[in-house]
Amino acid sequence: MTWINAGVPICAVDAAIVTKPDDPPQKRTQLPAREADPPLPALVPPAGDPDPNASGENIHPYQDLDRLVRAIVARYTGGVSPFSVFQAWSDWTMHLGRAPGRQLELAEQAARNTVKVLNYAAKGSLDKTAEPPFAPDKHDHRFTHPDWSRMPFAFWQQSFLATEDWWDHATDALRGLSEANSDRVRFMIRQALDLVSPSNFPMTNPEIIEETLRRKGANLSVGAEHFIEDLIQTVTQTRKKLPEGFRI
Repeated sequence: MTWINAGVPICAVDAAIVTKPDDPPQKRTQLPAREADPPLPALVPPAGDPDPNASGENIHPYQDLDRLVRAIVARYTGGVSPFSVFQAWSDWTMHLGRAPGRQLELAEQAARNTVKVLNYAAKGSLDKTAEPPFAPDKHDHRFTHPDWSRMPFAFWQQSFLATEDWWDHATDALRGLSEANSDRVRFMIRQALDLVSPSNFPMTNPEIIEETLRRKGANLSVGAEHFIEDLIQTVTQTRKKLPEGFRI
């Protein structure tokens, strides 16, 4: 019986398993080389759209017609994709349609704005110092003329600003609604509202009325010429030459 290290008993026969110095060296068995694993298929497709006609066979013979239609649509939409417009509106309408709480909130907001405007119209007819319930943004200079505080111009102005306020609430953040689509809808609504702003019509803008009386209608003819020029440039997608010395 032999004792090794921490006193663990080992039989002499087990200890004799150690190779003796005069024994011939043993050859190590050579394992066969492992074949390389086949490469895994790529999970990410290569960059760029594959060309369906790369093989020489014209799979889609009328794709040039599709390209022509897209070019025509882009010309008359100013490069704006109709799909992106439809996507933004459908996203907003579908999420708002299944949000009864937000619908109730917007109904109350519309009622409050209407009461504010009517109350101001009643007070403003008797008291010229009545405080308007809605104020334009700091960067909005369409209503800086002092006559916008007089009736009926003040009523038209407040009605327009109340509508803008309601649409700001309607296009606010909504659970599930994409923030980008919400911003797109808000932008498109603002553009549409600006078209019907009382400041854009001669009969509802006190500043235009004052200028028309002063110039005896000459400003209206000049404005009509500018309108026709802008309309032609929009349809033909052309631009005027920049004036000499113009810098951005």
